[in-house]
Amino acid sequence: MTNFVKLGFFIKASPGRAAAGFNKMLNLVEDDALMIVHIYAKVSVIKRLCLA
Repeated sequence: MTNFVKLGFFIKASPGRAAAGFNKMLNLVEDDALMIVHIYAKVSVIKRLCLA
């Protein structure tokens, strides 16, 4: 995930439509990654409760 942040910071410094589009994609990727982590954590907790 840190590679995306560093790359996004570099692209934000350069102007242009391509940079703006890339920043939007970068934000979507970060949001989806966080959502997947949240779902995985929730499933792990449910499995742990069922096994206990």
